[in-house]
Amino acid sequence: MIWLLACGPSEPPPEIAIAEASGEVTWESTALLGPHHYTASVETTQFDRPSTQTVDVLWADWDNYEIERRRDGRLNSRVLLLDGQVWQGDDNRMRTSENVELYRRELATTWNVFEEALRPFVDVVVLEKTSETVVEGRPALVYAVSMKADVPTDAKSVPTELTGTVTVDEGTAVRLLADVTGTQVDYKGNSKITRVILTRSEIGQVPELVAPTNTGRVRPESN
Repeated sequence: MIWLLACGPSEPPPEIAIAEASGEVTWESTALLGPHHYTASVETTQFDRPSTQTVDVLWADWDNYEIERRRDGRLNSRVLLLDGQVWQGDDNRMRTSENVELYRRELATTWNVFEEALRPFVDVVVLEKTSETVVEGRPALVYAVSMKADVPTDAKSVPTELTGTVTVDEGTAVRLLADVTGTQVDYKGNSKITRVILTRSEIGQVPELVAPTNTGRVRPESN
């Protein structure tokens, strides 16, 4: 996702370059933070019906992490990779799998929750640096999120409002904190409100991951 930035035609200052990099950060870049706890929630309201999807990641390294996905508070899936062995399932049963790389790719998708939720606003978003801060000992830059004035109106769904803040790690350009809300209106006048909240915490603390006890049969490898 390429974020538009509040800057002039000359070479962008370092804080603007960091903000731009945050829109292109890869999962390898995120891993540079080291062990940490990642949480992201996407709250959507459409036709007066609210719904919340959450992702929770305990990350130690590429061979040790846990992902939990929930919808409206209910666990949909859990993936646990421990010492290179993977389990997938839910509270009822966890099954082993031989396809470790499949779940490593899933982790990449999980870390892209922010980009996916705000994709409809990619062409209209603007970031402007407002302050500097420190998050768990890491220097970071805080950006205000807003929307361009000249928004195209010929799409089936038009962005009408975008507000919030994003805090970006100065060393890796990884988003550490975010709280952004966007509103779209379709051609029938129906609105959809999306709020994304992201937090990375416990940076540098290795999570305690435990092998599941509710295990089932070995799952065949997927292609």
